[in-house]
Amino acid sequence: MSAVSHNLRAFVVFVHQCAEYQNRRGTEKIREAERRQALLSQEPTDITPANKSQHVWSGAASVDKFENDWSMKPVQIKGIFDHDREIQIKKERNGEKGVDIITPFYTHLDAQGKE
Repeated sequence: MSAVSHNLRAFVVFVHQCAEYQNRRGTEKIREAERRQALLSQEPTDITPANKSQHVWSGAASVDKFENDWSMKPVQIKGIFDHDREIQIKKERNGEKGVDIITPFYTHLDAQGKE
């Protein structure tokens, strides 16, 4: 077998493996999009902690477990924003200046700010 023939055969095998990978990856992406759509179409879960108990993410055994349990799932949480205690953090990203605004959010207070 000549070197050209050997290289051509290796190239054909490589191209075939690339095509197989692309097909497999495309199928995985379709499955993941369908999984996410199914999760996002569910009714939101209320994750407001009761009576000053901890948030659902406080007791997570690991980041991976938390992501597996809550990623792409709609949630709602009840509380109030404390705009009087907002802080602004100056930042620069990609050459553009801006600010991040951080506003405390309390879940253990009622609409009047009382516990």
